[in-house]
Amino acid sequence: GYITLDDGYGNTGSCQSSITFIDGDKGILRYRGVPIEELAEQSTFVEVAHLLIMGHLPSSTELRRFSDLLTQNEMLH
Repeated sequence: GYITLDDGYGNTGSCQSSITFIDGDKGILRYRGVPIEELAEQSTFVEVAHLLIMGHLPSSTELRRFSDLLTQNEMLH
């Protein structure tokens, strides 16, 4: 529940997150435990969106449902 503000960060803060893990010194960046390299090389935008929102990469059935849901709601009024 706490956040550390540091002027060196600009408008960002340092905190613990269950969604993102970053260790810049070691070159590690993970979303929900999945390395960013794996997502960039093997996953689509819709798969990564599902991962970030739902907490896991989708099965083929989940991906189809999620993609359909996005399509149904893509029009802006």
